[in-house]
Amino acid sequence: MIPSLERDREDTRRPGMRLRAIASRLCDANAMTHLIDPIVADLQHEYAEARRDGATWRARRVRFAGCFALIKVLTLNQGGRVMEVLQRIPTNDSVLARVVFYSMLAMAAATTVLMVLPLQTLSHVDPLLALYAVPQALPLAIPFGLIVGILIAFGGRVVSRRVAVRVLMLGAVCSVLVFVTLGWLVPSSNYAYQVRVAQRAEPFVTFDGSSSGAPLWNDPNELTLPEFRRMYLRVTSTGVATDLPKAGWYNLRSLWFLYHLRWALPCASLVFVLVALSVTRHRPAARITVSLAATAAYFCLFRLFASSIALSVAPPGVLAWLPNILVAGAALAWMAAAHMRPEPPLIMGP
Repeated sequence: MIPSLERDREDTRRPGMRLRAIASRLCDANAMTHLIDPIVADLQHEYAEARRDGATWRARRVRFAGCFALIKVLTLNQGGRVMEVLQRIPTNDSVLARVVFYSMLAMAAATTVLMVLPLQTLSHVDPLLALYAVPQALPLAIPFGLIVGILIAFGGRVVSRRVAVRVLMLGAVCSVLVFVTLGWLVPSSNYAYQVRVAQRAEPFVTFDGSSSGAPLWNDPNELTLPEFRRMYLRVTSTGVATDLPKAGWYNLRSLWFLYHLRWALPCASLVFVLVALSVTRHRPAARITVSLAATAAYFCLFRLFASSIALSVAPPGVLAWLPNILVAGAALAWMAAAHMRPEPPLIMGP
C-alpha cells in the first residue's frame, strides 16, 4: 500500500478524527484552533494512555466522553446558524404547523438521547436492540418535544383562544399516542429487548438486584395494559403478587400505582401544553426557567410518590394522578395571573 494512503487511513482510525473532519467543513479557522483541536488532542492523549495501560473500558469511556464533548461544542457553535435557518421558514403557514415542525425536531433529538442511554451498558449493540429501545424513549420524548416546540413557535407572545384550543387538541393527540405506546408497544419492546439480550448472553440486573441471563417472566413492565389488568385482578383476590416470582418486592399497593401510572403518565403531554401556554408571553429566560422547573417537578413528583408508596396512607391511584393535578393546577393559576397584566399583541389563528 502507498505510504501516504496508509497514513491517511491510520489517521481516520484515531478517535475524534472523523468528527474533526466534519467540524472542519462547518466551523471557521478560529473555532477549529480554539475549540475543536484542543478537545481532539486531549481525547487522543487520554485514549492512548488508557490503551497503553491495558484499560479497555476506560479507553472506551474516554472515547465516548470525548466524542460527546465534540458533538456538544459543535452543536453550540452552530446553534446560531441553525436558528437563523429555522427562522427563515415561511411564517404564513398555520401556527399549528410550526408547532408540529419544531416539536418533531425536539422529539427526534430527545428520542435519540433516551434511546442511547440503555444501550451504554452493553458491550455490543445490534440494530434490533436499538429498535427495541425506541418505544421506551417515546413516552418521555413526546411531551418534552411538545413543550419545546410550543415555546419556540410562540416565543414571547400570547396566543389567541383559537390557536390555544388547537394546540390543546394536538396535546390530546400526543397523549393518546403515549397511552398506546405505554399500554402496548413498551411492554412488547421490553420483553423483546430482554429476550434479545439473553440470547446474546449479556447479563442484566433484575428487580431484586441479582444478575441473570434470562428474561423476567410475568414482570408488570412486560405486560400489556389488558394483561396487566387481568393480572392485577388475580392478585387482588389474594393480596400477594404470587404471579411475579422474580419480582418479590411488588405488593398490592405497588401494582395499583403502576396500573394507574399507565393511565396518568400519558396526560403529561396535555399538562406540558398548559405549562407552555402559560409562559409564552414571557421573556426567553423566564420561559425556559419556568418550563424546566415544571418539567423537573412533574417527573420528580412521580419518582417521589413511587418510592414512598409503601409508607404513604393515600390511595395509590390518587398518588399516580397527583402530579398531573398539581402541575396542571399551577399552570392554570400562572395563566390566570398572567391575564391580569397588560397583554402584548396576539398571534392570531389562521
